[in-house]
Amino acid sequence: MKSLETRIALIDVLKVVAMQLIVLHHMASYGPLAEAVRVLFPESIFWLYDHGRIAVQVFLVIGGYLAARVLSPHGEPFRGGLATTLINRYLRLTPPYMVAILLAVACAAFARKWINDEDFIPAAPLLRQWLAHVFLLHDLLSYEALSAGVWYVAIDFQLFVLLAALLWLSARLSRFSRRAQGVGVTGVLLLSIASLFWFNRNPDYDIWAMYFFVAYGLGAVTYWSGKGSTSLLLALRLLWLIVGLALLLDFRWRLLLALMTALALHLTQNNPLPLSWRLPHWIHVLAHMSYALFLLHFPIYMLVSALFVKYGLLGGPWSGMAGLIVTWLLSVVAAYFLHRWVELTAGRLRVGLPGKWRRPDSTVKTIPADNRR
Repeated sequence: MKSLETRIALIDVLKVVAMQLIVLHHMASYGPLAEAVRVLFPESIFWLYDHGRIAVQVFLVIGGYLAARVLSPHGEPFRGGLATTLINRYLRLTPPYMVAILLAVACAAFARKWINDEDFIPAAPLLRQWLAHVFLLHDLLSYEALSAGVWYVAIDFQLFVLLAALLWLSARLSRFSRRAQGVGVTGVLLLSIASLFWFNRNPDYDIWAMYFFVAYGLGAVTYWSGKGSTSLLLALRLLWLIVGLALLLDFRWRLLLALMTALALHLTQNNPLPLSWRLPHWIHVLAHMSYALFLLHFPIYMLVSALFVKYGLLGGPWSGMAGLIVTWLLSVVAAYFLHRWVELTAGRLRVGLPGKWRRPDSTVKTIPADNRR
């Protein structure tokens, strides 16, 4: 029990820290408030602009870790219904996502009257652009994102589909041979290696799951390695070794952060840290609503920036700092209500048999986040 509490506590801490870095990255990258504050903290602003986005690697690793926990608790083939599982995943992700998109469109419509910055304020959406966002195809169809970070929702869904399909295929093949039971885990290792040495080194692939699969695979194999199987532990150590070699050949900060996150999760699986479960309640609250905060902070940032410009409140760097603080506070409050009223409701409804709904036996939070690129 202490090991489980430690692991959950660590995940909560990692999610809270990574989410704040992503929020700060966006606020340092766009708009007049960021330009005003840059005078006060030029090095910090430039660091957040250049490196804050790599915090998304923490969510990628945690996403793979928790997805493995739901789909294949011991690395076994997935024998559930693939279509039903993917529909449930889509239904869980999209209700809060669509609420946030609607808010982003409304905030952008207001902000365009006061701020002329195409990199910050997206243009009014077309109907086909709306539909592309609804089906998580906006990047694949080359449509401008309607809010920062929405690309990650699509990537998270792609990654989940890929992992579920591998484990489902393992179950189908295992009907013919017991040796095929390891196809899923082996497939995760091979795809992680392909991502590591090819896809992740080419930014042209960053709209596809394979660009990010090495981090997601690290999370999945890390979870499986804690189930007491020698072969799964060896698989994790093999992946660590290969990632280490890849870092020597082509160093990437994002890859190092993913590896460190996986190591931290592995170390707490069977070696609980004393008193680590006694975290302040607000950390757990912020962790649970991290997806909602990821979705809402940028629309609110557009709105606050426009209000500061409209009413002439942006008189200097300290007023810019006040705008950033107001944005953060409003984002946290809005995220709390989106999480409570929309995200939790979406998480309680799942498709069972065709035409029926049932409550889920378990839910999993794998998100979020990064910038709009």
